[in-house]
Amino acid sequence: MISLLYVDDEPDLLEIGKEFLERAGEYSVTPVTSAEDALALMVSRHFDLVLSDYQMQGMDGIAFLKEVRSRYHDLPFILFTGRGREEVVIDAINNGVDFYLQKGGEPLAQFTELSHKIMIATERRRALDKLRVAYEQIMVQEEELRGQYDEMVTLHTRTDEYQRMLQQVLNTVPVRVFWKDTSLRFLGCNEPFARDAGFSSPLDLIGKTDFEMAWREQAELYQTGDRNVIDNGISRIGYEEPQTSPGGRQIWLRTSKVPLRDAAGTITGVLGTYEDITSNKQDEEKLRLLRISVERAYDEVFWLDFEGNILYVNDSACRITGYSREELIAMKIFELDPDFPPEVWNRSVADLRVKGSHLFTTRHRCKNGVIIDVEIMTTYAMEGSKEFSFAFVRDITARKQEQEKMQAAYELLVAGQQVLQESEVRFRKLLEQSFDAAIIHQDGLVVFANDPAARLLKAPGPESLTGTAVMDLVDPVSDTVVRQRIRTMAESPENVVPAIEERFRCLDGTPVNVEVIASASVYREKPSVLVRFRDISERKAAETTLRESEKRYRLILQHASDAIIIHEVTNEHPGRLIEVNDKACRMLGYTRKELLGMSIPDIDVPEQAAHSPAIQQQLFSEGTALFQTEHVTKDGTRIPVEVSDSLVTLDDRHAVLSIIRDLRTQKRTEQVLREANRKLGLLSSITRHDLRNKVHALLGYLALAKHKSADPVMTGFIEKLESVTGAISVHIEFTKIYEDLGSMEPLWLDIMAVIPRWQVPPELALEEDLPQLMIFADPLISRVFSNLLDNTARHGEHATTIRISAREYPEGLVIVWDDNGIGIAVNEKERIFTQGYGKNTGLGLFLSREILALTGMTIRETGTPGKGARFEILVSGGAYRFIGREPE
Repeated sequence: MISLLYVDDEPDLLEIGKEFLERAGEYSVTPVTSAEDALALMVSRHFDLVLSDYQMQGMDGIAFLKEVRSRYHDLPFILFTGRGREEVVIDAINNGVDFYLQKGGEPLAQFTELSHKIMIATERRRALDKLRVAYEQIMVQEEELRGQYDEMVTLHTRTDEYQRMLQQVLNTVPVRVFWKDTSLRFLGCNEPFARDAGFSSPLDLIGKTDFEMAWREQAELYQTGDRNVIDNGISRIGYEEPQTSPGGRQIWLRTSKVPLRDAAGTITGVLGTYEDITSNKQDEEKLRLLRISVERAYDEVFWLDFEGNILYVNDSACRITGYSREELIAMKIFELDPDFPPEVWNRSVADLRVKGSHLFTTRHRCKNGVIIDVEIMTTYAMEGSKEFSFAFVRDITARKQEQEKMQAAYELLVAGQQVLQESEVRFRKLLEQSFDAAIIHQDGLVVFANDPAARLLKAPGPESLTGTAVMDLVDPVSDTVVRQRIRTMAESPENVVPAIEERFRCLDGTPVNVEVIASASVYREKPSVLVRFRDISERKAAETTLRESEKRYRLILQHASDAIIIHEVTNEHPGRLIEVNDKACRMLGYTRKELLGMSIPDIDVPEQAAHSPAIQQQLFSEGTALFQTEHVTKDGTRIPVEVSDSLVTLDDRHAVLSIIRDLRTQKRTEQVLREANRKLGLLSSITRHDLRNKVHALLGYLALAKHKSADPVMTGFIEKLESVTGAISVHIEFTKIYEDLGSMEPLWLDIMAVIPRWQVPPELALEEDLPQLMIFADPLISRVFSNLLDNTARHGEHATTIRISAREYPEGLVIVWDDNGIGIAVNEKERIFTQGYGKNTGLGLFLSREILALTGMTIRETGTPGKGARFEILVSGGAYRFIGREPE
């Protein structure tokens, strides 16, 4: 008989479990109401298996499982509980539970399954015990064989001939060999090693350490390597290390070390070999420097054979021509040089064979088709019987272009002398036709004026200005400035005086604001001053209006309740701050001057950098972006904020207007609400757990009463009680589902993944006409389709087919679920979504509407009574997207 220890803090469940399990006579059940009492009982009594609940007062089922595993190792353990959370199952499996069985359902079937699991677990334990005994017998036999093998090894190691031959081999191998004990003292070496160490015989080294050798500077390095090999038992093969020879010369060795073991396998020291690789290292370094010099040379480097094949190119050749190294090596020089067809190449190499070197210019065609001028210095080389051309190639395109520019400039200078003679005539004509006002004055008097100047200064005509003193046309406000400009041009005629705002006086005495550019000139072969000016009265008025507008804007900016920041922006990332209000300074703890010297990344938390590209893309595509993040204050505090960005234009450049709202108060309120919800959820969870246990116990008692009752009437009452109790259980589970509504963030879900195909009964056919589609929904949406399937299966009566489809309409996407059952009466089409209405629980369609409403979806029934039910789910625009193809 199998002895069971049954642990549960519900006495009723213990009694029912004992009754069911002992009926067949295979088990002896000992019930205990706590894990602590169970552990105390197990000290004095033997049990074949432990059966335990999960949620108990004091020590829970997982802690009890861990304690049993630590004390009794692989004693079978089954967790029998009403808790069905995934994390509980995973925790139990990770701690070595044999089986996990959830309470609930029909008691007789459940305890039958539990009995089957108990039988499997105990038989598996017995089988493991038998395997363990057999394994121990095998280990004893293996130990005997190992002892015999060690004796044979010991016999062979004592053979003198073997030692003599080994020493002869060691002295003739082309490497140095040595071995040390665990104290790192030399036990022996071959003769080449002794000579390297400066000794005449290997016997002279025995008992010495590396600190007594010529290489004492490297002794610590060598002994560290020896100790690692001895301590870890792991060989080190073919590594490089330095050594100081007896003559004081620095050499390089390639060393290998392996652990020395005795006949029993115990490590007794270390065996090492090395070879002198100093010359190889020096050659490698020379080759490395030579390769670096060639590879990094600014000029192109080519190796070619005398057939024109390109054998080698450096990085500059690839960079300048645009070809990869592989592409160039696959080419002939004729393909790169349009001026070197094969017949010209053959003449060139014949000449190179005679002269040994050759300097010339030619052209190369780059990969993008551009022709560049090059200067080539080629040298003849011969390796064995093979002839080569080694060439340095320099791009002289820029140099030739500069020479051409200098020639063109010279020609232009010659032509300019002729044009200059004609320019004065054209100059006068241009001034007369200019839209800007212009006057020329010599020795303080106006000698020329055009029509715009006469109109602006209110003169009858240009000729009426001729002979007027130029300072009579200047308002006293600008008198000093104008006189200074005239002196400057007289002293430095070659300089153009930059544009400046001045005030002129018209002939009628009225002032006028003008923008002036003046330059020294020559008019009728005499030095003069050319003055060009335009009326800026309207612009000055606009600037005054702009200043008043800016004053109003700054008043609004500084009194805003949210922080406002204007910053530069590019397509890639946000940039420097160019304006902030007082609220931003107070919120971040910086002065205005400090903030205007910073950029957006300076106040962002580091992790915001990963989201910045997506925000920038949205800004430049939609013009606005709204997101939440955290900013870092001057004292390092992270504050949650909501940022509303708008793309604006300032001075013909893109900028971003950011309105930043401090969310600290809102976040604290949300935290308080989350904590309150957590406590309510915990209370609800505990209550549901206790109710489940009571319902489970009640169903157990009803099953026992039904089994023992001989009265048909009483049996009928019991069946009604079972039905009522089952309905109570459904309502308990409904509270858990309804509590979870909205507790998880909505996700983009594949519509094909939430259709419950595995739940479709054999008598129903499921037809799907769905595009590749993603919907933004609560993760519980799969329950909506499960409820619709349950509705068809329960109430469709003669339904044989279910059809799921989706179509896009102007108001959004409509997902349709229809069957060919009896349909739904007209007066019930809306009532079926009411809580408690219906022939079963009355909760399925009510729950479905609630789940869909979480993400703004709606559901209605539009079928025809007698022809089938038809449910339409409307998904609004923005909450769905098609994948792979456009919707029909």
